[in-house]
Amino acid sequence: MPRSSLHNEKELLSRIAEGDRKAFTELYSSHYPLLFKYLLFVTKSKDHANELIQDIFTKVWVKRSTLIGVQSFENYLFTMAKNRLFDVRKQAGHRKQALSAISNRGEKTASVFDEVLFKEYTKLALQAFNELRGRRREIFFLNAHNELTAREIAEQLGLPLTTVKKHLFEAKHFIRNFLREQGDILSLFICWITFF
Repeated sequence: MPRSSLHNEKELLSRIAEGDRKAFTELYSSHYPLLFKYLLFVTKSKDHANELIQDIFTKVWVKRSTLIGVQSFENYLFTMAKNRLFDVRKQAGHRKQALSAISNRGEKTASVFDEVLFKEYTKLALQAFNELRGRRREIFFLNAHNELTAREIAEQLGLPLTTVKKHLFEAKHFIRNFLREQGDILSLFICWITFF
């Protein structure tokens, strides 16, 4: 990386560490294409790649105060991406193990546990939705239940499109994390009870 670019990146990271959203958007835009290309190659899914990018950059923003000490943001970003991929594979392994244990108990038992699992995940999704508050909850409901686009919601509520997109992003991220954390506990519990 040229010296001037390195200096600009340091300045950008310093601004982000102080909470500068404009600088964060600039960093996101400049690193998104390469990160997307890498994650698409690994996951073979545009949706999955974009989900991972959202997770990674949300974590970058949450940990923004530590960015000042980062020597190469690109290396930092790709390390985060590799760690996130490792976590996803580990979680998938837990779920696969749980489902495998269920199927080994016979079709009837598996059917009962599948139903329990579905009910529990539905209950978890409802719990996650109930944790949302105010506009974020209203906007997510209009999007998920009424199937309105962000633009349609913005027009209906008289809000800027960027505000609606921000609320949707934050709501989906919260629900995804809630389900991921609680879902892993549920999978491990089901895996445990199938052995007794």
